[in-house]
Amino acid sequence: MASCVPGRALLKEEERRRRIGSFCGTLREKGIDAAVFFAGGSIRYFTDFRMNAATESVYMLTADGDEHYFVPRLDYRRATESCPVRNLKILGEDSSDNYAAVKEVLRKAGCERIGFEKEKVTYQQYLILQMADAGDLVPVDTLFAQQRAIKSEEELILIRRAAKIADLAMNTCRSVLKERLQAGKEMTESEMTGLARYVYEREGAEGASFDPFCMSGEHVWLPQRFSTAKPVRPGDMSIFDMGAVYQGYCSDLTRTIAAGVVTDEQYRIYETAREAQQRAVQAVCPGKRGYEIDRVAREYIRGQGYGDYFPHITGHGLGTDIHELPILDQSQDIVLAPGMVVTVEPGIYVPETGAARIEDMVLVTEAGYELLTNCDRGMIL
Repeated sequence: MASCVPGRALLKEEERRRRIGSFCGTLREKGIDAAVFFAGGSIRYFTDFRMNAATESVYMLTADGDEHYFVPRLDYRRATESCPVRNLKILGEDSSDNYAAVKEVLRKAGCERIGFEKEKVTYQQYLILQMADAGDLVPVDTLFAQQRAIKSEEELILIRRAAKIADLAMNTCRSVLKERLQAGKEMTESEMTGLARYVYEREGAEGASFDPFCMSGEHVWLPQRFSTAKPVRPGDMSIFDMGAVYQGYCSDLTRTIAAGVVTDEQYRIYETAREAQQRAVQAVCPGKRGYEIDRVAREYIRGQGYGDYFPHITGHGLGTDIHELPILDQSQDIVLAPGMVVTVEPGIYVPETGAARIEDMVLVTEAGYELLTNCDRGMIL
């Protein structure tokens, strides 16, 4: 069983400096003097410092490689002991001016152009950057996302572990549900997700990479993407979507399950989704574009008569955030490259009938692809 010390830096400093150096090079190339980050996944990528998900912190990186990390006073002592960033400052928390220290550093820095993640800042955070009167604001979302899309060997070690934990949690939940139903006992959707969370943390994960959900019976085709106190009953089609965070890195996994007999139409929905997913996975290789992988799944589902019931993307990248580049969808022309990790998850949701989705994590390799999640894909328990 793997374990980690909460809040302790675990990333090799060589790897952390590589990330910083790469992004600083991009900043200099684009004529951007510094970048400011507010989003937890982005900050974790540079600092390797774990914060409570409800706690704010701010990270600033100059084009010359100078770091400034602003953490709440309550986390400051821990940060001085275990955060690799040495230039630490106190961030206000629930005060009248939480960002006073951030504004002061920005004013003194004399930056003419400041990068920020346009898609990941609140309006208040954007105003803070404006009020600092420190320079022009330049979105760096795409530049940063492109760097993060290619995972290093060290990142892949952590992602593989996160994937194995998700595999174990899914198989455990399937097994316990089967035992309960065979014994004539109930197991609710919420109990399924609660058990998954327990397995995550037992195996050394920090927790869930998103709110896991089990949707069964009438909930499955809505779809209703949260768990309830509804029992998972024999004959229900159920979709169970889950993921764990291991040392900052996310996993994402979905299976469709049913106990007992399902209708012919429900089984056909499942088989169509399964086959579409398998074809899309097998299409993954360097040089393919996001829309090409999506097209493989979408055209197969359309050919089986379910084209109107596939309402979402085929897949997405993941790393320190649950959704990263590349995106596998109809309009996405990003080129797949070795080191990218994506989900492949076509789904079908037919009202009043049933739904199915199978999702796996896939690594793009030099030769093609490698499946990172491998738990039982069968529908019938």
